[in-house]
Amino acid sequence: MNKKIQQITVVIIVGFFFIFDRILKNFFLVNQSLKKDIYENFLSFKFFKNQGIAFGIQVPFSLIIIVTFLSLIILSLWFFYKKEKQNLLDFCAFITIFLGAFSNLIDRLMLNFTIDYLHIFISVINIADIMIVFGILILFLKELKLAKNKTL
Repeated sequence: MNKKIQQITVVIIVGFFFIFDRILKNFFLVNQSLKKDIYENFLSFKFFKNQGIAFGIQVPFSLIIIVTFLSLIILSLWFFYKKEKQNLLDFCAFITIFLGAFSNLIDRLMLNFTIDYLHIFISVINIADIMIVFGILILFLKELKLAKNKTL
């Protein structure tokens, strides 16, 4: 499969998760009192207004917006700078992190908070958060593998 078709496939798949996240956020915004237990006290769906960042850490709103914008700009610059040496994993990580961060940024700009809806044990997250962590994990594992290969 050629590189462009692979990249389009990644954009479609990651785009699906972005759209699914936006749909779920809208659903839970409209149905804030809804709670659906999947596995009692461990896994459930419910609306949560997240005015902080990861793990509920409270940070001034303006700082969150500035850091998010700067992160998206730096990520984009890194992506385009590295474009010549880029492989499908880099592309997948970039698109996944970018769309995850963009989904949460949309919430913050429109609502002044991020909508979280997936309650797992003691944390409440959303698909966008999972996308960001997954993209970072791809980059981390790739760099770990590169470092291991250099030492051999």
